[in-house]
Amino acid sequence: MSIMKKKFLIVAVLMTLSSALFAQNSFQNKSNDINAGVGFGGLVWKGVSYGATYERGVSNVIGVGVHFAYSQYSKGGYNYTAALFGLKGAYHFWTTNKLDPYAGAELGYISITHTGHSETSAAHSYTPVGVGIYGGVRYFLTPQFGLYGELHVSTFSVVGVGVCVKL
Repeated sequence: MSIMKKKFLIVAVLMTLSSALFAQNSFQNKSNDINAGVGFGGLVWKGVSYGATYERGVSNVIGVGVHFAYSQYSKGGYNYTAALFGLKGAYHFWTTNKLDPYAGAELGYISITHTGHSETSAAHSYTPVGVGIYGGVRYFLTPQFGLYGELHVSTFSVVGVGVCVKL
């Protein structure tokens, strides 16, 4: 390789690294983010859930927020409806201007109602407390809009996908 090609390659690598190092991270202190999406396969709840999350950056790596989810499903002659209202906190790591990986925990209240009848169904008992841990990543297509995916160990869903917006 010629000396000129080596110099060009070194300059190109340095420019790429510097732009990555000095680019604005997708998650920051005082940021306001909204996720809206769909969840599947909860540990307790078996219906498809629809939800939204608001998260506020309290530092460059910590976010806190609220979560709402809603779901319905039928089983054994019963129709179930559930709503989750939760508080959540997340740690954001290795963020770039497009990528925002995170992990966190959630604690919430679940309201469950059911209608229907089945002679073979066992008695129903519900715990109103929902807890979970999760990990996910947001990928921003523009500085204000992106997509997200999450894996959960929670009451409502195991997998969640959707859109995210920066306010």
